[in-house]
Amino acid sequence: MSRAFRTLIPAIAPLFLLAAAGLAQPLDPTFTYQGDLATAGLPATGLHDMRFRLYTAATGGTQLGSTLCLDNVSVVDGKFAALLNFGAQFAGQKRFLEIEVRADSGANCAVSTGFSILSPRQELTAAPNASYTLNAGLLEGSDGAFYRNASNMLTGTLADARLSANIPKLNAANVFTGALTASAFTGSGASLTGLNATNVGSGTLTDARLSANIARLNSATNLFTGTMTATSFTGSGAGLTGLNATNITTGTLSDARLSGNIARFNAPATFSTMVSADVFSGSGVLLTNLNAGSIATGSLSDLRLSSNIPRLNAPAAFTSSVSATAFSGSGAFLTGLNASNISTGSLS
Repeated sequence: MSRAFRTLIPAIAPLFLLAAAGLAQPLDPTFTYQGDLATAGLPATGLHDMRFRLYTAATGGTQLGSTLCLDNVSVVDGKFAALLNFGAQFAGQKRFLEIEVRADSGANCAVSTGFSILSPRQELTAAPNASYTLNAGLLEGSDGAFYRNASNMLTGTLADARLSANIPKLNAANVFTGALTASAFTGSGASLTGLNATNVGSGTLTDARLSANIARLNSATNLFTGTMTATSFTGSGAGLTGLNATNITTGTLSDARLSGNIARFNAPATFSTMVSADVFSGSGVLLTNLNAGSIATGSLSDLRLSSNIPRLNAPAAFTSSVSATAFSGSGAFLTGLNASNISTGSLS
């Protein structure tokens, strides 16, 4: 007896009934399978034994679940229906049903002989996979709202591909168009712009991060092109110019810092112009063009007088006439005396 498998159509009505009843309980994986069975090209009628196997492919593949055998399936005008349950085998992948049929001979499913395999295997489409979809609405006792709440995701990791382009990644360049606030940032800030220097609370900027307009303590030369003002300066001012001497209030300039035009106490000084002062002190040995009328105190030593000046303690020979209102002392050496001028005393 030849048999031809023509069309097998999964039942849809039971799924509508389940949906109408709501999702108070997880969906049972049992589904109704309906098909047409023909014998010698004519619709078969009567009782038939049927065996069902579920595979992952149209040929070959892996069998999923156990082999189901239904005894005395009623076939009317070639049409039959069978309730099948292979367990949780529908997760969205393609599934193929292999069917074996034999006309009822009184033997039950324990007898495995007499079955004919119908070819090809039939692909299961809408209804069984809808079973998986409905079960997803109530997974492990929780409805969809539970799994849509990110705070309930306790394990696993979302792949980067599942994140929107608005989520920054650690392994990619990230450009934030809004303000970014955090208690602390780590890593390189080389590409940051618009930074506020007052918010730099720790650490030290390297010299390389400073502009050439910033003076360095260890630089051989720092040239300020504008006015620099401070309450005090320390260090060597050797390179300073345009200094105001009135601002030097402490310390002593060394002789080396004075020009050759400045007289020193410890060295001869030649003034090329007149020097005026209320008082001069010290040795005037090298002074010339002195005005004797300006000598108001003290006594010139005999050594400072020329030999043309007579001394009281030495003989004096006047080469010209000497006139005076009176002479005193011994006139023993006087010559050319006029006796008429002797008005007092007695000649011995």
